[in-house]
Amino acid sequence: MLDISKLTFGYGSAEPVLENVSFGVERGEFVCLIGPSGCGKSTLLRIVMGLAQARSGIFKLDVDRRDVGFLFQSNALLPWRTARENVALGLRARGATRQAAGVEADHWLESVGLAGLGERYPRELSGGQCKRVSIAQVLALKPQLLLMDEPFASLDAIVRRYITEDLLAWVESAQTTVLMVTHDLEEAASISDRVVMMSNGPRARVKATFDVPFGRPRDLEHVRESRGYASLVARLWGALSEEIHVPRRSAQPAPAALAA
Repeated sequence: MLDISKLTFGYGSAEPVLENVSFGVERGEFVCLIGPSGCGKSTLLRIVMGLAQARSGIFKLDVDRRDVGFLFQSNALLPWRTARENVALGLRARGATRQAAGVEADHWLESVGLAGLGERYPRELSGGQCKRVSIAQVLALKPQLLLMDEPFASLDAIVRRYITEDLLAWVESAQTTVLMVTHDLEEAASISDRVVMMSNGPRARVKATFDVPFGRPRDLEHVRESRGYASLVARLWGALSEEIHVPRRSAQPAPAALAA
């Protein structure tokens, strides 16, 4: 569905942020994109979405961009519209009547565990509930390709776990293709089919790819208890640590009293 070959991107005449990036995403595949902060992962999603243009390289997207959904890290909800109205926005833009869009919105709100909350405004919902509204907003459009930019980073661990499990079930059921940016190596190892690791920037490239040895449908609890999962997380961390340069602390001389 997605093929990127020798893609280079930069701002103006500045040094490239991305250089000779090559990887692909098969139809129905769930790919996680990881790498050091600032290496251009989110920029790659913006290029796929058509919000930025590469300097050079080959970029092929085997799906209409109207069938590409984007789930942002922050909730892209209009504060002056109710949860139902926010979910219905994309449906209305595609020509659905107000009534039909409202019915469909209620269906998706119920599917994400927000039945009966359609009349509430974002300020009247918790962070986890707002994230569920955002998910319903994207899934209601039935995207063939779903792009996600650290969508759960702002959630606490418990809410994040439940929403991740639910989203994975919805994606598997619809056989949606996913490209997701995350900094959470455990998340990448447990939910994806393949992990693409970027090198440090500038001039970031694809450093390595890792196949995830778990089938679908996937029981995340079982996966996280397996030896293969722990081994994969260790391999990801080992490869990533090579790209992260943390200065060592210089040795401090012992206080005179202790030295004595």
